[in-house]
Amino acid sequence: MKALILYLKEVRRTIKSADETCRTAVKYGIKPELFAGLVPSKANEYIKEHKLGFYEPGPKLFRIKNAKGGVRGCMIGHLKMWKEVVKRNETTMILEHDSRVVSRTWNQDFEDILHLDAHKFEDDADSNTQPRVEEWEFSRKGEIQMNGAYGYMIKPHAAKRLIQGAYEDGITATDMFIKGKYVKIQVAKPRAVYVSGKRSYETSLTMNRNFNL
Repeated sequence: MKALILYLKEVRRTIKSADETCRTAVKYGIKPELFAGLVPSKANEYIKEHKLGFYEPGPKLFRIKNAKGGVRGCMIGHLKMWKEVVKRNETTMILEHDSRVVSRTWNQDFEDILHLDAHKFEDDADSNTQPRVEEWEFSRKGEIQMNGAYGYMIKPHAAKRLIQGAYEDGITATDMFIKGKYVKIQVAKPRAVYVSGKRSYETSLTMNRNFNL
């Protein structure tokens, strides 16, 4: 299994963190590949060049999210990785630089997208249970959505559908964009990945304000 690991070549901390992600991936039978994301200023150029709009159905949470450079940069990074998945036509693991692979429960059958962590910053309540795939039920603002996009498996047909949705409906925060409208989301238990800290890829973008120029 191949994995794309999203990082920022302009931010040294994400490079070091991504190297650790690679190490944990190899330990659990995954072939990692670093994938350079875009800082907010470059993401803004990409959005303009590709004539992408913003998904704003009404709740102000979407407008608040879309106004953040880190949110835009993170989403465009994932969009570019989805395009790479379609190009390669291979089921792929998507990781962010602060993800850590902790088990082989990623290696299970799924339909479109397999979320690799049901518990985010919490302890894994499913540890020491039998590996399984369950339906993802997390909802936000009336939509079934991911909760964190730091670790998931994606099939090429699902990546193609997300790309289509981005160009048709507009973009927003990555984990709010990946939703039941476009793809079936399932979750691996026990977790295969956890996020190593609350300073996410999105936050790494936002904290480096020079890149917002």
